[in-house]
Parts: sequence; C-alpha cells; structure tokens
Amino acid sequence: MTVAEMTDAAFAADVIERSRTLPVVVDFWATWCGPCRQLSPTIERIAADYDGSVVVVKMDVDANPRTAGTFGIQSIPTVMAFKDGKPVDGFLGAQPEAIVRDFFAGLVPSEDDRAVERAASMSDEQAAPILREILVRIVDHRGAILALARILGARGQADEAKALLARIPEDDEVRRVAAAADMAASVSSDLDALAAAASSDPAARVVYGRALAAAGLHTAAFEQLMNALQAGERDAARDVMLDMFALLGDEDPLTVRYRRELASALF
Repeated sequence: MTVAEMTDAAFAADVIERSRTLPVVVDFWATWCGPCRQLSPTIERIAADYDGSVVVVKMDVDANPRTAGTFGIQSIPTVMAFKDGKPVDGFLGAQPEAIVRDFFAGLVPSEDDRAVERAASMSDEQAAPILREILVRIVDHRGAILALARILGARGQADEAKALLARIPEDDEVRRVAAAADMAASVSSDLDALAAAASSDPAARVVYGRALAAAGLHTAAFEQLMNALQAGERDAARDVMLDMFALLGDEDPLTVRYRRELASALF
C-alpha cells in the first residue's frame, strides 16, 4: 500500500475535513529517524487490511513544522488518529505489530457496533433480542446499552433502563436517555384528571407537570413544577425539572430560562 505524504498546506483539507467522513491516521516521522523507518512498514501493512475504511498519511515533521507544532509533536515516531475533525487516539514510538493492530481496530466499527447500527432500523421487538445478545458478550457496550435503554424506557420500564445505563459513564446523552425513560412513564396519563387534582394539591401538581412534560408541553410543565416548588414540593419538583433539563439539553431556551428560575427559587 502506498501512503501519501502530507503537507502543512494540505493538512486542513486532507486530514481534518476528511476525518469527518473516514478516520485518518497520521504517521509523524523524519528521514533521519531509525524507529520511524522500522514502524512505517508495519503501519502500511496493517493499513492495507483497512483499505477504504481508514486513510493513512505520512508527515515529515522537519518539512512541516507548523502542523507538528500545532499538535505538540515532541518525539517521533508519533502516530495520531483523527475522527470528526479532531485527534481521538495515538501512540508514541515503534510499537509491536499487535499494538498497532489494536490501534487500527479501535478506529472502525466492530461487528457488534454494526449490529447496533442495523438494529436501529428494526422494530423494537426485533432489535431488543439482538441488543441483549451483544450485552451478554460485552456488558458495557455503550451503543447497545443506549439503544436498549431507549426501547425499555419507551415501554415504561424505566428502572431496567436506568440499571443498564449505570454500566457506562454518565454524560449528556446518558442523562437524556434516563430522563426520557422517566418521562415515558407518564405519557398515558389522563391530563384532565391530573389537572383537576393539581388545582388543590401541590404534590399532584408535580405529577401533572411530569405528565405535561411527557406529552411535550414543556412550558406548561415548567410552570406547574415551579408552582409546586413554591407551594412546598421543592425536592420532587426540582427532580422533575432536572430530568427536563437533561432531556431538552443545556442550550434549549426553556432550560436556560427555568434553570435560572429554579436557582432563584431554591437559593
């Protein structure tokens, strides 16, 4: 496999932008570097197995000091992988072939990753057994956990969904899936009956607020929850509002507005 030489001038287009479509591996080297000459054939041999799914380029740090400086390349060989316009993995030195193979394998979807992708186009009934089978083999497979938790949440099985999500580190996406599972339990609620109960009971107002949120009536939900909080249901109303913030995301105007109002009411 012939590996193209990269330049400072072409780096933005041929590495950063191209990595938004395919992973790009950059082999930072120099002509005088013995370990570089030892590592490069290994990279090229392994890269041939990924032809079409991973792009590999070489970059002479002496001829292209700007890029080397930008990414803090202080010793060579340095190998760096880019995905979605940013560096995501890498290693230093002339590593054994097994390590280089593991590095490349981590850049492309595994068979289980592809199974999760295929499951996304299936019905929930078809997808769930496939996702559970993956989780028997890999108990913390993030994609399978998120996909199955969404299915369970939509079925009203919030506790099982959240138990699954506890296997992986919490981040914004995990919080959104957990919040959606909590909200889904209120989707089928009788809004008229809940509204009647909420008119004289702050605790019922929290339940009504959650049901409004589940129905997608977010502004009305926040208003009910703020009223409930001010009437004494501080913890319960706050918890539902936090779920809504997670579900809507930090940039949503309603999150910005009611997060500020919640903080003012609590503190």
